[in-house]
Amino acid sequence: AARRFPSEEMGNLSLGGVGTPNPLGWNEKVPLAIIENYSIYPTAILGIVINGFQHASQIFIGLVAVTLALLGAAAKWRQRMVRVLTALSLGGLVFSLGARSLLYGILYAFIPSLDKARSPSTAEAIFHLGITVLAAYGLDSFRSSQSSQSPKRLSIRLLGFGSLFFWAALLVLMTVRPEKSEEYKFLAQAAVVAMLLAGILLAWSRSGLSNRAAGAWLILLLLFEL
Repeated sequence: AARRFPSEEMGNLSLGGVGTPNPLGWNEKVPLAIIENYSIYPTAILGIVINGFQHASQIFIGLVAVTLALLGAAAKWRQRMVRVLTALSLGGLVFSLGARSLLYGILYAFIPSLDKARSPSTAEAIFHLGITVLAAYGLDSFRSSQSSQSPKRLSIRLLGFGSLFFWAALLVLMTVRPEKSEEYKFLAQAAVVAMLLAGILLAWSRSGLSNRAAGAWLILLLLFEL
């Protein structure tokens, strides 16, 4: 109490610069227009799996990790912890959109002092935390022969179609406009990673690779992607 009351009093009397023309007091809300500058663009969601599409955010985690995370969520959904981690990941992703999402606007209106956390994009770390643990569940589900084969087959097919889509998109984009930075290189990298990941998972599911060898190849592919 000896520290709390002076700290509260200092907070009430302090002014802070948040990017507005004049400093704001503790009881004044940070405008949504300011928070929007520290929010992730919705199109940056592509940057989760395609490097270079993040729009200056740090949300990229790679196709390998996301695929394993989705596989883990599908295969282990009955486990309570998996549902909690899925909700945590989605919540962090949606919150990181900040002022560019409807949910944040509702929370901004009803939760006191939420505006003081004016960098919602940092919630991408929460998203990464959930995805990382779910990826471990996905790896474990592939190692287990007792888990359902349907999520495995579906993930391999989606990766194959995804690779073809990335290659097709790259060919179309290269014919309609020149490359502005390195976006075509990153798109080609995503296509290669999707193709290799599909091949590794297919060989693993057919016992063409041992658990140790498949794990080593996945780690190498993950490092290549990052």
